[in-house]
Amino acid sequence: DGPYNLARQQRKIYGVGEQEVRAGDVVLDCGANVGVYTRESLRNGAKLVVSIEPAPENIECLRRNFKAEIAAAPREQ
Repeated sequence: DGPYNLARQQRKIYGVGEQEVRAGDVVLDCGANVGVYTRESLRNGAKLVVSIEPAPENIECLRRNFKAEIAAAPREQ
């Protein structure tokens, strides 16, 4: 699945121009898999990305791939 995800990202199927994530956007990544679109959204300056993934094995990968970002996220009190 990895090469397929990278090929989709390279082809910019998630949006270009007006549909591309910009600084300050809030992004909902449903079916986040291991976080390819989540990573791209953060690189483009999204202020918040909510990643939803139903597969337990992918959730563990998401947690590892975004360990620093999760630790740095502000917590509500």
